[in-house]
Amino acid sequence: MDLDYKEIGKRIARRRKMLNLTQAKAEEMSDIGYGYLTSIERGVSIPSTEVVMRLALALDTTPDEFLVGASRRHDESWKNVAEKLRARKYVSAYTDEITKAKAVWDEEMKRLGAIEYTGDDFDPIIKARDPRTIPEFVKLTDGKITQTAALAAIRRVIDADATIITAGGSLPSCMQRMWTTDKRGGYHAEYGYSCMGYEVAATLGVKFAEPNNEVYCVVGDSSFQMLHSEIMTIQQEKQKVNILVFDNCGFGCINNLEMNHGIGSLATEFRYTDGKKPCGDLIPVDYAKIGEGYGLKTYTCRTIAELEAALEDAKKQTVACLFDLKVIPKTMTDGYESWWNVGLADVSEKESVRKAWEGVKAGRDEARKY
Repeated sequence: MDLDYKEIGKRIARRRKMLNLTQAKAEEMSDIGYGYLTSIERGVSIPSTEVVMRLALALDTTPDEFLVGASRRHDESWKNVAEKLRARKYVSAYTDEITKAKAVWDEEMKRLGAIEYTGDDFDPIIKARDPRTIPEFVKLTDGKITQTAALAAIRRVIDADATIITAGGSLPSCMQRMWTTDKRGGYHAEYGYSCMGYEVAATLGVKFAEPNNEVYCVVGDSSFQMLHSEIMTIQQEKQKVNILVFDNCGFGCINNLEMNHGIGSLATEFRYTDGKKPCGDLIPVDYAKIGEGYGLKTYTCRTIAELEAALEDAKKQTVACLFDLKVIPKTMTDGYESWWNVGLADVSEKESVRKAWEGVKAGRDEARKY
């Protein structure tokens, strides 16, 4: 029998609403991942047998109601199946694969968190780059923070009940790979449209929802430039939030996209123009002064030690805080064998673009068709 997972999702949603339960409450009652029920109800995620059983138990029905639309309430024996499976250490066909994979990933997280700038011989994670950029950035800003080490430091220092927010650029990709959280709802990400500029406004909304907890957002310098007007509202409302600006002098994520698709670095670094294109020196920006202008407590962080000290000091503050992190370009996480399905010219004068197009086409041919 072929199962219609969109219909299954609708049945689950209908039953939940009948009981006047929020998605978050139903997730808590059934002990499934935060935000998972949303994708199940929309038919985007396929729930396992155990998840269906947990939801049925939490929503006081049987799996049949979700799977085929009819509830056989006279047979209650299924209710203990999930518990019996766990008691018998049922793990489907897996043995220690998940444990091993997690151990490997834990080691990778340690490596990413320990990456340091080593001077002229520094080799960043992202290889496709303008060779001028990193030496020029370090000389201009004296910044020696790597993006992965910064995220690891933030994770170490912030409180267990804090909430962190991310949205556009390379930070959501890094956060998805690197971040862990100590509380339900402690990781707040706008993934749908990579909404640059969402971050600062979201800190205010989350702070209203969680007034007793620290709220942080990590935002790239480009996203910050695009939309930070809610700082004024934050000040008007006298809300203590924490804004961490990752300054790498450009649209780092899109620069990676250009460089890896044969286009080259095209107007995605903040450089002075020669009248035709921005190919001159990098343009430094003091984001701490922008924060000061609004009346925020600000910190300029050029090393991990300075970042950790600033985060600790900010916990003592009663006003909103802005951190200006001077983050070395090209130090975000790489693709881990994934690929970016984007539009690219299949006809171009540049051989590098034509070659990249063949890679995109091969990826599309291999991808699952929906």
